[in-house]
Amino acid sequence: MKIRNTAFGSAIALACASIANAAPVYNTIQAAPGGEQDVSSILGILFGGTFNTVGGPGSLNLGNGSITAQRIADSNVGGPMSLTASVGTLSTSDGQIWSGSQVGFEVKAKYAGDNSVFGWRDDTNGGFFSAVSNTGSIGNSGSFNVSSSFRWALQDLSTGREFTSRVSDNVEGGNAYGQLVTYRLTGAGFSTPTWALFWEDRIAGGADYDYNDSVIVISAMIPAPGSVATGALGLILAARRRRR
Repeated sequence: MKIRNTAFGSAIALACASIANAAPVYNTIQAAPGGEQDVSSILGILFGGTFNTVGGPGSLNLGNGSITAQRIADSNVGGPMSLTASVGTLSTSDGQIWSGSQVGFEVKAKYAGDNSVFGWRDDTNGGFFSAVSNTGSIGNSGSFNVSSSFRWALQDLSTGREFTSRVSDNVEGGNAYGQLVTYRLTGAGFSTPTWALFWEDRIAGGADYDYNDSVIVISAMIPAPGSVATGALGLILAARRRRR
């Protein structure tokens, strides 16, 4: 099976013996069609300011002067990258497989045409799916517990397809596709480990791979004395009505 970084990129054959030493793979983000917001514009809408490339030539990181969105490799990264809050954790090595405890979320907006549910699959429990929220439930917020090994998942109820943060789960025509782009958010306003998840909810020839269909910000939660803090919430932005 071949793994493609997007439907428009070149296929990358990954031999099992060489995966550990292979260069990290980053999904290619295509330009958004006219009238739609791209990834950097969405970050600006969510957090203010203008997000431009930071970090020098070839960098995929974005920033607005006070916040940095560090691009996380989408596959081919070995070894853990632990990012630990003072109480509670949320970590990933390459955006595919995650580990954590308690996660905050809030549904903020929805513009995508498809009806989708965001959740996670517990790899310590046979891959069991736990739904977090329908992406159309604007204002829904709270927290949920995750396990020491899990994948983020997006179930598109309109098409009957599910995509996860693990590239090999997203197969069409014998090829595996990266349906998710991940950024680690640091700087002003982020006191706990926080990530922005940018989803593509169609696959292969039916997708445009601008990764603006659903944008989910998730954070490790730090309990306040005597209670659970509710300020470290994420948000979901399903980013536009599709013109297909």
